[in-house]
Amino acid sequence: MAEVLNQDLIIKNIDKLESDGQDFNDTANNMRTTTQNMLDLINQTDPVWKGESKETYTRRFRELEDAMDSVYRLCENYHKKVVAISGLYRKNEKENDEEALRLKTTTTASAATSTTML
Repeated sequence: MAEVLNQDLIIKNIDKLESDGQDFNDTANNMRTTTQNMLDLINQTDPVWKGESKETYTRRFRELEDAMDSVYRLCENYHKKVVAISGLYRKNEKENDEEALRLKTTTTASAATSTTML
């Protein structure tokens, strides 16, 4: 089980990770816009309600608004973390490429020196 989980966590394509993170963020933004539009429509019906039913109606939809804001913040936080993670992957890839080039250059220079000494 742990082996399967670890295989799922291996990042093979940073561009795909970033793209998926952006898709997630776009969906969260659409959800927020849709929720806000729905709440605006609900607010337009406010004059129809009276007394206790008005208070209950208003309170319930404020709770929905708070819940949806919470979901949106979670989505937004997820997106920020995906961006940060992909940035770290890109940084590490660049450092690895630079180190590989340095080692290749050092190895090539050492081999050339060894050949010259023979």
